[in-house]
Amino acid sequence: AGALKMSPSYFIRLFKRLFKTGPMRYYYSLKISIAQRYLVKAGFTVQRVSDLLDFTNSFHFSRVFKKHSGISPKQFMALYLKK
Repeated sequence: AGALKMSPSYFIRLFKRLFKTGPMRYYYSLKISIAQRYLVKAGFTVQRVSDLLDFTNSFHFSRVFKKHSGISPKQFMALYLKK
């Protein structure tokens, strides 16, 4: 908002109108999308992905991952490896 010289509340309203979601939800959905690729294609551990994506810790990462994808990172990896 500051970089665009807008008030935070106006920026959030405009962002929601354009993207149909809030900026933080959008930001986390992008991070989780990247995390999913790291977990299954690169074979990184949950801790490594958490560190790469600058989450506070792996617990925080797992909580955000589960909130956005409906399953934990380990469950996600297990489902992907079954295919």
